[in-house]
Amino acid sequence: MDWQSIIADIQKRGLSQSQIAMACHCGQATVSDLSSGKTKQPSFVLGQALITLSKANDRAIARYKAGAEAKAGA
Repeated sequence: MDWQSIIADIQKRGLSQSQIAMACHCGQATVSDLSSGKTKQPSFVLGQALITLSKANDRAIARYKAGAEAKAGA
C-alpha cells in the first residue's frame, strides 16, 4: 500500500498531519514519518485508521477537522 499517497490525499481534503494524527490516535511524528517514507509500514491499527479516514466522506472529514481544532484550542 502507498501510505505516502494515502496521507497526501487526506491532506488535500483539508486535514493537517496533526489532525490526521489526532483522528488516528497516533503522534504527528508518526504521520510525518509515513508521509516522508522514513517509515514504510504502519501498525495494523494505524493502517486501518488511515484507510478509514481516506474513505471518509466530506462530512466526516469536516467532523475530524472540527474535533481536532477543538482539542487544539482546549
